[in-house]
Amino acid sequence: YDDEVTIYPTIIQPVIMIALTGSAYYGLLVDSIIRGDSYESRKNTMLMQFKVLSDNSKFTILRSIKEEPKYSTQLVEELHLSASTISHHMSALVNANLVSIEKMKGKVYFKIKEESFMELEKGLRELFL
Repeated sequence: YDDEVTIYPTIIQPVIMIALTGSAYYGLLVDSIIRGDSYESRKNTMLMQFKVLSDNSKFTILRSIKEEPKYSTQLVEELHLSASTISHHMSALVNANLVSIEKMKGKVYFKIKEESFMELEKGLRELFL
């Protein structure tokens, strides 16, 4: 092919035929799909996060670890919940991508994921403001 390539925009599907025709079709939504930030994906993530945030115990845990990372025993003692209940809540918070796990000095600490809250705020602004 010669040095010129013509790119035609499509909605989703990328089809590259540069070698044969000197043309390429590039999906306008491909980047969003590859990054996983399609509207449906983002909406489902936000709904899961709101569901987690609507639970009083999980909300209280998040407020507690906002100040500093804590391990399970600290949360059990502070919140007067059983270890299995804390484990259940932490699993939901980690799955919702609101909390990360950090191993330090032989203990597993739970830490708030600030970037996830910023993304949640950004998503709310984009969708509703």
